[in-house]
Amino acid sequence: MTTLAERLAPHLATLVHPGDESTPPFPLSLPTFQTVTLPEGLAAEDAAEMGLPTPELNKHFLEAVIYLIERVGNVELVDKTQMADLRAAAASQESERNKQIELFCRCGTKLGRLAVMDFDTDHPRVNGPELIRALGQMSADCASKHRVG
Repeated sequence: MTTLAERLAPHLATLVHPGDESTPPFPLSLPTFQTVTLPEGLAAEDAAEMGLPTPELNKHFLEAVIYLIERVGNVELVDKTQMADLRAAAASQESERNKQIELFCRCGTKLGRLAVMDFDTDHPRVNGPELIRALGQMSADCASKHRVG
């Protein structure tokens, strides 16, 4: 599997800035990244002088930029296909985002409902006073039959 840096490296020689609302797109013609125009062996000599492990300057530059984005920018780069899968998985769970759960005692008496909000199943919110009343009338042996007045 190729890395993002390996996929992008060949495009540094023809890099185009996207522009903005007042400036149209424009090429960034940086000789440093146009290593294919160098005489044979010169890229390897330059890499050796810079202490690079290989003459693939474009790839090493992009690896450093991606590392900087992830480390300092606190960003994780995710492939579009993977992101689409994550969004689809989240959308499929949307109906579970807010859910009413009915609670029953082991004797079968309905105690009330809990509302689970925003996927927070560890901290469900009590929905309505019926559950509070029912819990107040409970006994360990179910002798009160959980009657709510």
